[in-house]
Amino acid sequence: MPSIMGALTHYFAEPAGAGVPYESAEGGYAIEPTDTQDALLSLPLECNDELFEEVADAISSQNDAWVEAADGHWASEQKNLELIHGWKRFAHHVKHRQRYFFSAAPPEYGQDIEPSRLLPELGSVVSELKLISNVPSGSDLFRARIRSSSDTWPLDADNLGAPPPKKAAAGRMNPPGISYLYLALEYETALSEVFHGPPCSLAIGNFELQRQVRVLNLIDLPPRPSIYDHENLRLRELLIFLSAFVDAISSPVEKDGGEHIEYVPSQIVCEYFASVFDLERPLDGILYPSAVRPGGRNLVLFPNFSNREPFPHIALQGVEELNVETWADLLTIMKN
Repeated sequence: MPSIMGALTHYFAEPAGAGVPYESAEGGYAIEPTDTQDALLSLPLECNDELFEEVADAISSQNDAWVEAADGHWASEQKNLELIHGWKRFAHHVKHRQRYFFSAAPPEYGQDIEPSRLLPELGSVVSELKLISNVPSGSDLFRARIRSSSDTWPLDADNLGAPPPKKAAAGRMNPPGISYLYLALEYETALSEVFHGPPCSLAIGNFELQRQVRVLNLIDLPPRPSIYDHENLRLRELLIFLSAFVDAISSPVEKDGGEHIEYVPSQIVCEYFASVFDLERPLDGILYPSAVRPGGRNLVLFPNFSNREPFPHIALQGVEELNVETWADLLTIMKN
């Protein structure tokens, strides 16, 4: 019962205690309260029907009117909703209203997290959840490129690595003209990222990390605590937001000419973690889920502008050429 009440009172409160206005002319609260059973079902409390009835009756004997409330107030949002709504406002703002000086945007009525506050909030979530990890030296990484029959470019690090800045198109994590290095942790993921159907010729490079790299890890998120683990409900709220955030920045984007707009929010986030998040120990990149291969893992490395070579910590170990004439060919390649 303490665990159940802890969850119930985290998300709900008694109307008067939550500050719900009482409309005397109408003879009731401005927000219609819900009863205990419906509140428990919304958590949800899933158990034997008879046990559920006894739990609901025990609570109803003390109070049977509830309204949604965060921090005990009916007009407040739970932390995960505050962050999710803040991210959506931020994404809309930088895509369609103000891109380069969004931090100077005046606050708007009703916004809990203005665009100017979103990135520091995100940085705080990353720090609190301890999402910075290391990819060890010697790790194998892969990168693939489509190669037509008429292509004559050499199969070397220059052509299989990051494009030169003048040829760097807008990507999921990089703005146009700023070259990041996109790699996959799995051979199959690298193929999936560029393969659109047979017949197709590809070149795939096997790279090796020459030193340990420090990254924001958006793949190995901590397990989400139970809704009845009252001491860790804040952690649960942050992880709910973070899962939604990772889905948003790694979901497939239609290549219809508008992708350069859709990529803007994730590009700004990436630049924040590359340049602002930790000035004393800058990050080398971000690990994130593949948008096209379930379970696939991608790594984007930030360029090192203080070095003549922007990616000195990666070295090409070998290159393989593939000709995929049918889907059966692809399956054979994946299995091998």
